[in-house]
Amino acid sequence: MQPPSSSTYLRDRIAQLKMEAEARNNNFLSAQVAYTPAQEYCQRINAWINTLPPSQQERKYSIEEIISLVDLKGQTTELPALSDVATALRLANFQQVRSWKKADRSKRFWLWQK
Repeated sequence: MQPPSSSTYLRDRIAQLKMEAEARNNNFLSAQVAYTPAQEYCQRINAWINTLPPSQQERKYSIEEIISLVDLKGQTTELPALSDVATALRLANFQQVRSWKKADRSKRFWLWQK
């Protein structure tokens, strides 16, 4: 006489392990996606721009000015990645404009939109 088939138990155990692995992967991915430097920079930029008087809020700022005024730091370097700062500025309702004046040399500036 043969022992009872344990394949049903094995199938159940494999399904359970697959579900646990999926849950671990989902938690890991959500933890990775939850933090982006752009979101942190956006919060700091919003806090900074809201403390300024209206005359200063309407002014154009270069990205270098914003980095120094808000005191943004990179994750591993002294300066943050410009792409992260630009993404944060867009999230904070800044619009990129270009100055075509000869003195400005076609430089890009950021203008806050209320």
